[in-house]
Amino acid sequence: MKPETGSIHKTVLLHETIDGLNLQDGAIVVDGTFGGGGHSELVLSKFPKARVIAFDQDESAWEKAKAKFATDANVTFVNQNFRNIGHVLKDMQIEKVDGVVLDLGLSSDQLDNSGRGFSFMKNEPLLMTMKANLLPEDVTAMDIVNTWGEESIANIIYGYGEEKQS
Repeated sequence: MKPETGSIHKTVLLHETIDGLNLQDGAIVVDGTFGGGGHSELVLSKFPKARVIAFDQDESAWEKAKAKFATDANVTFVNQNFRNIGHVLKDMQIEKVDGVVLDLGLSSDQLDNSGRGFSFMKNEPLLMTMKANLLPEDVTAMDIVNTWGEESIANIIYGYGEEKQS
């Protein structure tokens, strides 16, 4: 595997996460939030016969991943949201897996790369999305704040942000 270039993201609790899975060589592992591939890289270094099904809806992360793991036949890349794990595994005829990793935090790479709309430090649209290439049906933060009613926005902030004063 080649080291990733240009990434500043550091995987946290890396060894604790993989050790906690109690894997054996030959295990099938789903990395539901592949990102820079830190978890998958450690799985494959500790268990060379393991198979990793790597999900990431962020196409730019997926493109970097393909280069980083180009010579590793034990990695299958899936450019989708991990919410589709069940359908994808069924299509792949995989009935069970031995471990699932979901790193649900944000990557500094995703926050720092322009065009995502997470930063107030850059002049860019307020998108707040993990997807690099939006589809016409995708709803962005800009859509919400400019077209939704105040009560709907307050409900989002209350429900998802647990802000009682929304």
